Amino acid sequence: MTAITVDIPPELWQLIAFYLTDDQIWALRGKNRMLNNLAWDRQCYQISFPITIKSLSERHLRHLERPFISERIHEILLADYLYGHSFLERIFVRGIAQSRASALSQRVRGLLKQSNPFKRLSPMLKNVSSMQIHWSMWASNHLAMALTKRALLTVQLFSEKLRFLTISLDPTPTSELLKSTYLPQLESLTLLRHSRMEYVALSTTMNETILPFLGRHHKTLKSFHSPRSGTFNMWYPESLQMSSDGMPLFESLSLSFWCLQNGIHQTVHDFIASHSQSLNSLTLFVCANSIAVPPELLESPQTYLDLNLPHLTHLIVEHVRSSGEDCAIWFYRLANSIAHACSETLIQLVINGGGLAYASEQNLACTVWTNLKVLSIFVYELDVQELDFMANIKLFPTLEELNLMKIWAFGASTNSTFEADLSRRKYKRSKLRYLHAQTPLKGQMANFKALVNTFPNLLLFNDVPKVEFLENHNDERLVLIHDSIRVTSNVS
Repeated sequence: MTAITVDIPPELWQLIAFYLTDDQIWALRGKNRMLNNLAWDRQCYQISFPITIKSLSERHLRHLERPFISERIHEILLADYLYGHSFLERIFVRGIAQSRASALSQRVRGLLKQSNPFKRLSPMLKNVSSMQIHWSMWASNHLAMALTKRALLTVQLFSEKLRFLTISLDPTPTSELLKSTYLPQLESLTLLRHSRMEYVALSTTMNETILPFLGRHHKTLKSFHSPRSGTFNMWYPESLQMSSDGMPLFESLSLSFWCLQNGIHQTVHDFIASHSQSLNSLTLFVCANSIAVPPELLESPQTYLDLNLPHLTHLIVEHVRSSGEDCAIWFYRLANSIAHACSETLIQLVINGGGLAYASEQNLACTVWTNLKVLSIFVYELDVQELDFMANIKLFPTLEELNLMKIWAFGASTNSTFEADLSRRKYKRSKLRYLHAQTPLKGQMANFKALVNTFPNLLLFNDVPKVEFLENHNDERLVLIHDSIRVTSNVS
C-alpha cells in the first residue's frame, strides 16, 4: 500500500499543536522544524531542581549551558525533594531506556562539591521570568532555614528578570525569603496553602512581611493570590491596609477572608474599590460559618459589596465552609451583588456554595448576561426548571460552557423521573458547546446521558466527545466527583 503524504502548512500545524499534549507533540517532533521547536520549547519550559542537591555533574551543567536548551527555560521550580525524574525527563532522558534514566537520576541525587549551580547558570538562563519555591510539609525547621538561604540566593541571582513568583512555605521561611527581597519587574505573587500554615502565624506573616513586600512592588504588581484557606487559617481583613496610592497596574486578586457579624468588613470593600478601575479578575474565598445571620442582615444592602467594577471579566466567589441555610442565602446574595454589577463585562462566572435555587431567585435570573461564556455553579438538586433557566438564550445569549458542581439529586418532581422530564426537552437555540457535571451518587449514567441529549450543539461532556459518551461510555468514574471546583475552561 502506498503511503499518503499530506502537505500541511505551518500555520495549520500551529493550530493543531494547540490541542495536543506535550507527549503527543514530542512524538511528532520529526514531522517538521516547527513541531520540533515547539516540542523542545514545551519540554524545557520549566526546570525542576531539587534544592537539596549542592550541584549537578559537569556534563549536565554543560547541557544546560547550551543555547539550544538554556534559551528555552522560562521557569525554575525549587523544591526540597526530587519530582520523580522530571528534571532529567524534560531535558536529557526522552527516549532513553528506563534503567539508564534511573542511573542518571542517582547521579544527580548525589551531593557534589560545587556550590549553588545557578551561580554558574544564571548568565545563560536569559529568559527565566518565573520561579516556584516549595517545601514539603515534613521538612524540619533546621533544613527549612538552610533551604531558605539557598532559595534566597537563587532568587537574588534572577532578581532583575523575575516577573512571577509562587511560594508554598511555612510562614517563617516565607518571611525570611520576602522580608528584604526586591524584584524590580515583579508582576505576580502567588501564595499557595501550606499544610502547616496556622492562622496566627499566617496573619503575622501577612502583616509584617507580605504587605510590606506588596508595598515595595506596588508600581509593577498586577496580581496577588493569597491562599485558599480552611476555617482556622484565614486572615482578618485588617491585614489589607496598604499605601494610599494602591497598585496602579493591579488586574487580578485572589483573597481569603472571614466575614464579621455585621457583614463584609469595610477594609475588604475599600481595598477592592480602590482598584476597581483596573481589576479584570477577582476571586473571593469567603468564610461565614460562624455568623448567626440575623434577618435584618439578609435584607440590608450594606451587607454586600456594592462595587462598580467596569472591567471585570472573571469572577469566582466560593463559600469555604457552610453552616445553615441563612449563611447560604447570605453568601449567594453577596456573590450576586458583585456579579449583577458586572453582568455586561463578565466572561467567566464561578459561584460555589449554597444551591442554584438561590442564584435563580436573585439577580442571575433577572439579568441579561451579555458576554458571559463560562458559568460554573454549585447545584444541590438539578431539575428541568433550573436547566430551562441556564439554557435560556435570552438570559445567556453567549454561554458556551456550563460547569455543574456537586449534583446531589436529580429532579424535583415526584410524578416523573428526571430522565423522562428531559426527554420532552431540546434546547436547540442554546450555544452551549462544553458541559461539565459531576455527582457523588452512583447509578446516574442514564440521567447524565439524558442531560447531554438535551443540548444538540454540545461538543464535549466532561472533556469526552458527545457522540463517544452517548454511544460507548458506561464508565461511572467519568461523572463521579473528583474535583470540588472547576475554574479552568475550554473556552479561550
